[in-house]
Amino acid sequence: MLETERWVAPSDSGAQEITRLRRSIDEVNVELLRLLERRGALALKVMHLKQRHGIALHDRARESAMIAELATQSLELYDRREIEAMFRSIFEAARSLAARAFAGRGRGGAS
Repeated sequence: MLETERWVAPSDSGAQEITRLRRSIDEVNVELLRLLERRGALALKVMHLKQRHGIALHDRARESAMIAELATQSLELYDRREIEAMFRSIFEAARSLAARAFAGRGRGGAS
């Protein structure tokens, strides 16, 4: 084990800072969930319109374009590969949401 990898108990002030930062992370997690739920609701509306007009529900080209655009918007904390992994997961969740929403109606899938 490298010297820098050894665990060292944080000081009281360090422990308080960790607790404060973790609370902030928890708050951001809730915000992210609300935004993802909002995104899911919007995606469902789009999917219902696509289904009504006979348009394919899954649009790989749009997904790729969205990822490319998001990569340009990044503050460079995450690289393109990480952004792509996160958003591909979000897109997959939207397709699962659509599959549940359209169950029994025939087609499912979404972007």
